[in-house]
Amino acid sequence: MKRKTLLSLFLLSTLCGLTSCDLSFSFVTNSSSASSSESESLTSSESGTISSSEETTNISSSVSSSDTDDISFHFFPLGNANSGDTTYIKAGDTDILIDAGSTQSSASSIISYVKRFCTDNTLEYVIATHAHEDHIAAFAPQTDENGVLSNFEVENIIDFGEQHKTNSKTYQRYAAKRDALIAAGTKYYAANDLFDANHAGVNNVFTIGNNLSFEVLYQEYYDKSTSNENDYSVCLLFNQNDEKYFLFTGDLEEDGEESLVDSYFDTHGKDLPHVELFKAGHHGSYTASSSYLLNKITPEICVVNCCAGTSEYTSNVNNQFPSQEFINRIAPHTSKVYIPTQVSNNPDEKYQLMNGEIVLSYLGNGEENFTFSNNSTKLKDTEWFNSTYEVDGEPFKMRVWPNVTSTYN
Repeated sequence: MKRKTLLSLFLLSTLCGLTSCDLSFSFVTNSSSASSSESESLTSSESGTISSSEETTNISSSVSSSDTDDISFHFFPLGNANSGDTTYIKAGDTDILIDAGSTQSSASSIISYVKRFCTDNTLEYVIATHAHEDHIAAFAPQTDENGVLSNFEVENIIDFGEQHKTNSKTYQRYAAKRDALIAAGTKYYAANDLFDANHAGVNNVFTIGNNLSFEVLYQEYYDKSTSNENDYSVCLLFNQNDEKYFLFTGDLEEDGEESLVDSYFDTHGKDLPHVELFKAGHHGSYTASSSYLLNKITPEICVVNCCAGTSEYTSNVNNQFPSQEFINRIAPHTSKVYIPTQVSNNPDEKYQLMNGEIVLSYLGNGEENFTFSNNSTKLKDTEWFNSTYEVDGEPFKMRVWPNVTSTYN
């Protein structure tokens, strides 16, 4: 299928008043699911431009549509060098927030970003995938009035319910704020209440626009205890016109992913669909995004919500996000892997932008618009990925891209 590529360069100061970077880079395509064999190769330079045999450069202040079957997924810096999860989704007039990490201090970054697009100050859906700090800390920080849940009207909350191991102060603040909102009229859904005894969905599909919906997917840890908090993650599949799908699995790890895949087949009579977008499981950890899951969903684009190279969880460089094992597993499917931030090369800074703000928009007319505020460089081509580090004086490459041909290039 022939793809036309439109490259737009526009000043961020015109779009949103940002000062951290000067230009935003975007491209629009006519088709959504073209394999590498049938699409033109798109390549990214260090400056973030994208080239193809058919290319036009336009100056634009925004790309928007009032069609209610348009949907856009926003990934953005969280204001620190910690890895955390926050995704903002705009579906027509519906505003959705999945998680609010990475720390309490991220609240201001999340609030200011979402308010640029959420014009009525109402979040129709807030989803907290699980009880870890790097997913819920900014919902209700110690100074409550600075929290995400205190700065928007919230119509619906979906979360993990009683399925949690932690009873941390972070969790307690989140639960108290959630319960206060419920008492004030916010509708509440615990994931395990959305399924019957046979794991079939009961009101687990939420309509968010014309031909747009999201489904809370079943996985066994909604009903089963585990010592691994990550496996309590609420999982969501977004659906545009029964043609395009987008998967979010929180920090679900290998056992949970296996249950997710098998349960979908048992309840739907078919495998999980191919997805246009997969938000990498557990920040690109070696413990998630298993081949069992990836071989079913065959993702075209993967975004990793992390600060690449952070040592906050491990000193083992190979296992720092995004891990080498994750890269080995995602590479056969797609080379279109993107990350908002990375640890800084400047000792005076805690983090720096990798792709920066990433906005992936899927329009009802079939067009796609992908915008990157810093650059559109694929992970495998970034300076961080191809840098080296030393162990006992011996140099090692930060990451290695496997010698495979990705289905989606």
